[in-house]
Amino acid sequence: MLSQTVGYAIAALGHLSRYQQQLGAQFVRDIAKATGIPPAYLAKIVHTLARKGFLTTQRGTSGGVSLARPADQVSLLEICEVFDDPIVQKRCMLGTVACSEERNCPAHSFWTEERERVAEFLRRTTLKSIAQFEEAKIAPILENPKR
Repeated sequence: MLSQTVGYAIAALGHLSRYQQQLGAQFVRDIAKATGIPPAYLAKIVHTLARKGFLTTQRGTSGGVSLARPADQVSLLEICEVFDDPIVQKRCMLGTVACSEERNCPAHSFWTEERERVAEFLRRTTLKSIAQFEEAKIAPILENPKR
């Protein structure tokens, strides 16, 4: 499971990806409202993502936040790496020291393979995929608003 910070970052970036062509740059408060992320927490996430080159920011009334790269070129693994999510750290599944071939616990082989499978999934999955998922999720609601 990804950390809450990474989950929020993915949700915010997915939202930006979905609406960037339509709306252009968006204010952090609007992204927070649309995604249900606490605004102060999102502001910190946005600051980190901007420093790392994932977002561009512009102050002022015509400003806001926008993706710095195309959504299909940003993998979830990259976002996990920005926030040093536990899933990208080579830690022992059993909670001992860092995983290594020199010190391999009973779960070492299993966890090494599983961690690589998860990393591969995150590597293949892009922000565009997240935006498409969000679009598909609300499409039935838009088609039948009386639900």
